[in-house]
Amino acid sequence: MRDPNRIIPVLDAIREVWEQSPDLRLGQLVVNAIRPRRPCPEVFAAEDDRVVAGLRGDGPAVPHDPTTVDVSLTPNEALIVLGFLMRLWVTKGPATPDVVERHVLANLQYDLLDRLARTVPPEPWDEAADRAKREWAADHAARRPEGASGNSPG
Repeated sequence: MRDPNRIIPVLDAIREVWEQSPDLRLGQLVVNAIRPRRPCPEVFAAEDDRVVAGLRGDGPAVPHDPTTVDVSLTPNEALIVLGFLMRLWVTKGPATPDVVERHVLANLQYDLLDRLARTVPPEPWDEAADRAKREWAADHAARRPEGASGNSPG
């Protein structure tokens, strides 16, 4: 059994930090303190009344779906996502999950490797960066109208 004497010091630390930043939600405090490797938007964005209801057993039982992610976007971020989906729809047709995933992954990989190539010694990244650039270029060449020029991402 875990030591019950740990509870008061943990709650005291939460109270101390939270009172200094009262606009934060409990989930924000926890996620900021733990700094998980993967985003936890469901915990981070949970309103305090939902947390209290869940702790008391009054909260709605929402089953976890590992195939979805809830994301909170600013209006500008939402416009960027919608613009991306519209361009994808215009060039590739309806944005099926496999088309979106392939296109997004190609662009993310290109962007990441491009930025790594600018900041890390080149040896380990050259081959992967070249492959990502070729895949990106092939994907864009296949959907670019005749005579149109396209800028690489990044």
